[in-house]
Amino acid sequence: MTISNSSDFFSQVKNNPENFYIVHYSCQSLNDDNEGLSPRITSIGVTHFATEQTVSFSTHAIAEEMGIAREDVRGNFDRVEEKLLRDFYIFIRDRRDKFWIHWHMRNLTYGFEHLEHRYRILGGTDAAVIPVERRINLNDMLSRKYGSSYAKHPKMKSLMEINGGA
Repeated sequence: MTISNSSDFFSQVKNNPENFYIVHYSCQSLNDDNEGLSPRITSIGVTHFATEQTVSFSTHAIAEEMGIAREDVRGNFDRVEEKLLRDFYIFIRDRRDKFWIHWHMRNLTYGFEHLEHRYRILGGTDAAVIPVERRINLNDMLSRKYGSSYAKHPKMKSLMEINGGA
């Protein structure tokens, strides 16, 4: 199955929702306390479109699983972040043939490449990379279907307001 335009995308999501995952992540800002140059990953959320089930990979949950006390998380952040990313890549390993819907996750600053980079920096060598042709930027699909002014800037916030609020 390929998706070549927005009509294909919306049709495939409707007819084959089991093939779609929605992914979003959070990270530190470049101004946060971080010795490295790239912002640390603090959480990743993945929702399976068909079942609406969400799998979360978060700093606090990973630290708790590792038995790290709240006051010790900062000193162990490399270990926690590496495990968060390792767990994420284990999750996607058997789902790389699915489509991954995202919002502007396009580059090393904020995107799949940023996640891969952070994993490598922390010693990870087995990232299950999602092929670029399986990554779908929802903003692009909405712009192609409804025109670039489908919502006022910032678009995600405007869409939330249009659909009942944040």
